[in-house]
Amino acid sequence: MQKKHLYLNTLLLGCVLYLRNKVLCITKFQTFPGMKLLLCDDEKLLRVSVAALISKWWWITNVDTAANGEEVLVKLQQREYNILMLDVNLPGKNGVEIAKIILRDYPHIRIVMLTNHSGEALLIALHRLGVHGIVLKDTDSDELEKAVRIVSSGETYYCEAVEKTLNLYGKDVKMVPSIHFAQRHKQVLELLLKGSSAKEIAEALHMSLHTVNSYKRDMLELTHTQSTSELLAFVSKNGIGWL
Repeated sequence: MQKKHLYLNTLLLGCVLYLRNKVLCITKFQTFPGMKLLLCDDEKLLRVSVAALISKWWWITNVDTAANGEEVLVKLQQREYNILMLDVNLPGKNGVEIAKIILRDYPHIRIVMLTNHSGEALLIALHRLGVHGIVLKDTDSDELEKAVRIVSSGETYYCEAVEKTLNLYGKDVKMVPSIHFAQRHKQVLELLLKGSSAKEIAEALHMSLHTVNSYKRDMLELTHTQSTSELLAFVSKNGIGWL
């Protein structure tokens, strides 16, 4: 009988401590129910799956999605949101350009950037821009919820890999400010990053193959790279296409 009481007391104490820690966690970051979130990503499968995941978070009452930056701006005129989860690599206006607009025109909205690119220049550029969170796309669901919860509470959150980059490079990172691609170059670059061939890019952008190759040569010259693979590696590392 004594063993049974000891077991029950231990179990009860464990439950109390667990609930105490959960309450402390929620209180610390002051997350309140009723949050409205807008998710923007041009990849439909990812957009739908992440939205389904977020809809299960008890403190989020509404999740809307957008496929590009223009849709984001339209939706912000139609409804109030607390949080914007924004992909960096978007067609048309990229995520960095949209983030600049949101920070200027909707300062109450908290922004969490999603990116596949871990290059130090891009990450530090996002940090200097003033976004409230940066999460790499290979993060797990628990960390994603943690990031959004902390950002929604008024704090900032950078995933571990981003934090290490910011601490490692700090002010010494080279931002390569002299390189700026024109809009047409960016459109070609976006398709190159998605693995499109020159012929596919020409068809998608309604231009000749010669023109596509001309834009590629321009970008190779600007970045001092020798091949398309070198160009893409350089851009991924330095975030040139988005700055």
